[in-house]
Amino acid sequence: MFSKTSFVAALALAASASAAMQHTIIVGDVNGDTVYTPPYLVSLVLRLDATQPYLLEAQDADVGDQLIFEFQQKNHSAVQSTFDNPCTSNGGFNSGFFPVSAAQTDNFPTFTVPVKDKNPIWVYCAQNANLPTSHCGMGMVFAANPGFVFDAFRAKALAIGAKLKAEGLASSIRASATASLKPINIAAPSALPVTHTIIVGDANGDTIYTPPFLDANVGDQLIFEFQQKNHSAVQSTFDNPCTSNGGFNSGFHPVPVGQTSEFPQFAVTVKDKNPIWVYCAQNAGLPTSHCGMGMVFGANPGNKFDAFKQKALAIGAQLKAQASATSTTTGDVTVTRTITSEGSTMTQYKTFQPLQPPFQSIPTLSAH
Repeated sequence: MFSKTSFVAALALAASASAAMQHTIIVGDVNGDTVYTPPYLVSLVLRLDATQPYLLEAQDADVGDQLIFEFQQKNHSAVQSTFDNPCTSNGGFNSGFFPVSAAQTDNFPTFTVPVKDKNPIWVYCAQNANLPTSHCGMGMVFAANPGFVFDAFRAKALAIGAKLKAEGLASSIRASATASLKPINIAAPSALPVTHTIIVGDANGDTIYTPPFLDANVGDQLIFEFQQKNHSAVQSTFDNPCTSNGGFNSGFHPVPVGQTSEFPQFAVTVKDKNPIWVYCAQNAGLPTSHCGMGMVFGANPGNKFDAFKQKALAIGAQLKAQASATSTTTGDVTVTRTITSEGSTMTQYKTFQPLQPPFQSIPTLSAH
């Protein structure tokens, strides 16, 4: 039999254990682990034998005690749940998240929960809830007064984590399978945008674009660089090569003969693969029309550039023919006729006084 003194001492120890206590639970740690330390608090257990009573566990959470959750490294929380649903809030306390940097060594944030009765208190970390990386699913749970079922509680949490990981893997496999079923685009990858420089005119003052045509992709830039003389770059159409279609117009850029660098430029961005037809509008409508001399350019012209240029040259020939048939000087009217026959050319001139009303027709010239 144990002595009366030993029994009284045991009762005194039990009584002292019933005094209100503060229990500190470390949430996470300096290594960033997903743990609560300690993982649980159990009730006081006393055992008496023939010699003396002795204490098996001294950590319990009694009514009036406080659970102080101290948040260390990473970003954790303390949320109340139930035994059957360890990773789902039961609507009880929720600390919210407390992010703590790896460099912090003291003054850690805390969250206090008063113990109101001796029922078990089940707790989990809600970080990454319902994801394969769920902290609760990794076993980050805590319990106060769990009796002998804490291991079962944690096993339920781990089972939830295993299910989330399996679902995540299945979703990833489905996504990969779906992607593999999509039609494969075998078209050549889009090239990076290219800058194409087109020289307008040259050091000799020629009425040319160099190069006269090229192929360009969507997003490329056409840089018109204006050199000697006074030229422009105006958008037109295939059918009317020397008439603006209302598109881009660089305006005129006069460049002196002696200039050798820092030539003015005009940029056009290629918006689609349709042909871009361009001409110089200098002396438009006159026999000296640059466009009429063949000063045209084409981007993505296909096989039509030569035909485009021929249309421009035909317009120039028409302008020269019109000017050759009739010319006007100040004061008197001079009529000029050029006759070409068997390789020889003869030009006739005849001058008339300006017509006064009533107008009379100009006499017809005859060859002599």
